[in-house]
Parts: sequence; C-alpha cells; structure tokens
Amino acid sequence: MGENILKYTNGTYLIAPYNCIVSNISIPETGKICTTSNYIEVSTTDELYLSLNINETDINVVQVGQLSEITISANNKKFTGEIDKISDVGTYASNGSTFTAMIKFTNDGTIKLGMSAEGKIILEKAENAIMVPKEAIQTANNSNYVIVVNEDGTTKNVAVETGITNNVYTEVKSGLAVGEIVQYTTSSSSGNYTRGNMMGVPVMINGGGPMRINN
Repeated sequence: MGENILKYTNGTYLIAPYNCIVSNISIPETGKICTTSNYIEVSTTDELYLSLNINETDINVVQVGQLSEITISANNKKFTGEIDKISDVGTYASNGSTFTAMIKFTNDGTIKLGMSAEGKIILEKAENAIMVPKEAIQTANNSNYVIVVNEDGTTKNVAVETGITNNVYTEVKSGLAVGEIVQYTTSSSSGNYTRGNMMGVPVMINGGGPMRINN
C-alpha cells in the first residue's frame, strides 16, 4: 500500500490504494492523451474468493455466513472461509441447474490469483463429540441403539441418542462413554470399533470440483 504504480507526465504518481497487484493495464502510447477507455486494473491479494458451484438440490441448505473448508490444489494447504454471497440465478443444465456461492477467505501470502482449489461447505458441526461409524447405529421400535461389547466378550444393546451424521460417522449425544467398544457390521465385513473423541467432525457438501480463486 502506498507504492507508486504509474508516473504521470506532470511528475505526479498514481499510488496503490491498498496491497495489490496490477492484474490488467491499458494506457496510451507516450505523448497521447488518456481517455475513458484507458485504465489500470488492480486486485487485492489479501482477501480472496473461491466460487463454488452448488447443485439446485442442495442450494436450499446453503446460507450466507456458513463456514467452508478450502483446500488449495497446488500445495494442499487448508483454509477456512465464509460464504459471502450466493447467486439468485442458476445456470441451467440437463442434469439440474447450479448456483454459485462465493467463499471469502484470507490469503496467508502463498496463494496467487487464478490458482484452483476445492471447497466444502460446513452445514453442521459437533465439537468434542463422541462418534461411531454410522453402520453401528441400529433402530428398533423407533429408537436407536448400539451393540456394546463387554469385557468378557458378551454383548448388550444400549439405547443411544444420536446427533448429526455424515457419510462415515454419527454423533452419539448420550448412552455411551469414551473407551467403550461397539460392534457393527458393514456390507463387506464386521468388526469392533473403539470409540474416542472426534474433534469437530462436520457434515459437509462438496462444492463441485476444482474452482478458480478470484479477488
């Protein structure tokens, strides 16, 4: 900020209004007069935007202010951003329209404009939550339970109150303690799972592949 960008013929300078880069420039040749068609385009690199394509089936659960996890493709660095705006008009396609969500995040100095990244929007998040594989949750008589393995190898059904879930884990709000073992069966194998604390396991939707970073 404050650096000289351009020197005018009268000896004065065009000064950068903030930390930025010159992303495009159109000025007349020496000796010719500037007109309204001439310009210098500057872009900030401190605050960046990632545009995510959101399918119309998911757009109703996306809101301004929601957090997003961003992974930069070039170096696999992760950042946390926030939805700043959502388009009101979708782009039509035969498999469903998509809408654009703009994710604002802070550059740590390593990201350049035009890099690609992937983003996931966090819909729900459980802090310090006890989680079990979602296959471990059983249902009977409209109630949820898990099969707990006792120290002697026998099992018992334990009623649990569940919370949020994603594609892998389900939060258990009550009914289990850290260190207990639950038994579960998947479509291909079965086994025991020792539970522990899972920090901030989020429920997310993907933003639809690598997207371009803008200022």
